[in-house]
Amino acid sequence: MRLAQLPIEIPPFFLEACGYRGKARYVGLHWNEDPAELLISDNGHTTRGMARPMVLLWRRDGGERALERFRIEREELGRVPWLLVDRSRRSLFLGDAVAVWCTVERQRLRRS
Repeated sequence: MRLAQLPIEIPPFFLEACGYRGKARYVGLHWNEDPAELLISDNGHTTRGMARPMVLLWRRDGGERALERFRIEREELGRVPWLLVDRSRRSLFLGDAVAVWCTVERQRLRRS
């Protein structure tokens, strides 16, 4: 699965509300809807985040369609897909673990 942009704009400070404290442009999210769990990954680091802001994200314009796409992918894949946030463009992408990891890892290597 390649990365697919979802029809929703990430609000300012969304990742910070989830508990993210880094500065990376690309941040991977592994959100498990039930139970409500969130993992945040950037630059080779993964940490547990706060899942509650994810529920609020889906209430934004385009959120219902984005959440529907997330759920369809989860059912088709048989596992929870990953999300990728582009903090510069305030956009959200859906993808598998490899596609998200490659994007996050590429940014880490550029900084090295």
